[in-house]
Amino acid sequence: MKAGRGISLQRGFNCRDLGCYPTCDGLTVKAKRLIRAGYLSDLNFRDQKKLYDYGIRTVIDLRSPFEVRKFPDLIDNRIQYIKMPISNEDLTESTVNVRNLVGQLTDKKAGHHQMVQTYQRLLTDSTVWLSYRHFFLNLVEAVGQWRSVSLFNWEG
Repeated sequence: MKAGRGISLQRGFNCRDLGCYPTCDGLTVKAKRLIRAGYLSDLNFRDQKKLYDYGIRTVIDLRSPFEVRKFPDLIDNRIQYIKMPISNEDLTESTVNVRNLVGQLTDKKAGHHQMVQTYQRLLTDSTVWLSYRHFFLNLVEAVGQWRSVSLFNWEG
């Protein structure tokens, strides 16, 4: 299996299996254990079923409370849903009104600049550090217990 293999969804976005990536100790992440997705609020029934059939039994939502309210995930009701916001703010500006973005559309590097600012904030905000620590400690704790696939959702 290729690292970062995409999972094709009709109405989902940026969904991929993080299996087969190398770890710092020379091992690899097991396939079908950790999935990343960026947008689950428009999933149709077929997409929800595909994720369940893939083995996903837990969705960990890292988005801000505002993002979750504005764009609630549509997932199979047999899947456990855990809210674990990294920040109380929409760090990726995924909920920004399109009219607010019009000025940025003329700058071909606007998306790049916005992501650099977001990543700088992720590296310098101690609240974000603590949230990620909580997230990763939960993943580490789950490693010995994994009998199913976990998906985490972050718009960034």
